[in-house]
Amino acid sequence: MVRRGYYRRQLERWFAVFPREQIHVVVFERFVAEGQAVVDETCRFLGLDDPIDLAAVESHRNDAAAPLHLGLRLAYNRVAAPLARKSYRRHLPFMPGYRPGTHGRASVSGVEARIAELWERVRPKRRYPPMDPATRQRLGRLYRDENAGLGDLVGADLSRWWDSES
Repeated sequence: MVRRGYYRRQLERWFAVFPREQIHVVVFERFVAEGQAVVDETCRFLGLDDPIDLAAVESHRNDAAAPLHLGLRLAYNRVAAPLARKSYRRHLPFMPGYRPGTHGRASVSGVEARIAELWERVRPKRRYPPMDPATRQRLGRLYRDENAGLGDLVGADLSRWWDSES
């Protein structure tokens, strides 16, 4: 899991296979801070003529919470999955029952919405303990050393990612 944070190594492998001008790296923190500018740059990189207005795009938030009770999750999947598959069909142009104007968003049946609402009430929320300061410091040093030169590689100032004190 720790190696997934070795960004420089991962990018060097990609740059060894593909020409640099075919790879566009987006720094997530910059995307969060300057979303529209990053989207505009990405559209230009991809050669898209029509810019994408980020304000017009639906927001999505993913709790990414893993269910702590497998039995409840399996029961939810058993009931909700068939409903979702049926309602999704009308959003695919080549499927019977296609309804134009749905823009790929799956509508949620009343039953599925109710199940989802109940699931959110009973689903345990994971709470992680605070990271031990010594662990945070050790990981900071590790990632700083492993990713040395990453900013130069992607052409961005990443100096604030890792403290020089770590």
